[in-house]
Amino acid sequence: MSVQVIEIDTPPRVSVEVEVAQIDVDVAETGVAGRQGVPGPPGEKGEPGAPGPAGPPGEELSQVYVQQVPSSTWLVSHSFGRRPVVTVFDLNDDEVEADVAYPNATTVLVSHAWPTTGSVQLD
Repeated sequence: MSVQVIEIDTPPRVSVEVEVAQIDVDVAETGVAGRQGVPGPPGEKGEPGAPGPAGPPGEELSQVYVQQVPSSTWLVSHSFGRRPVVTVFDLNDDEVEADVAYPNATTVLVSHAWPTTGSVQLD
């Protein structure tokens, strides 16, 4: 570590003795300011912090909708506050493929190629 003495002769007189690589001096009355040096290289990455506290338990949301009248489109309302995962079943409780759309925040639209009955599970 080196000691550096900086003297500024313009009034008011300032003398600074430092034991660091650099210091900026600003004398507002006269508008004299020290030079800003070149930034040094970034330091090493620090250790990760401790984990935060556990959050509250999540709410288990699930809903089953049954379509008893054959229809090619099923409109299902929900209050999940998000887009649910949709699983479509036929009358035998076999999983079937269908087109699923979310026309708004509280509605799921299930479309089939032909009118059919079955159920929808929302998770």
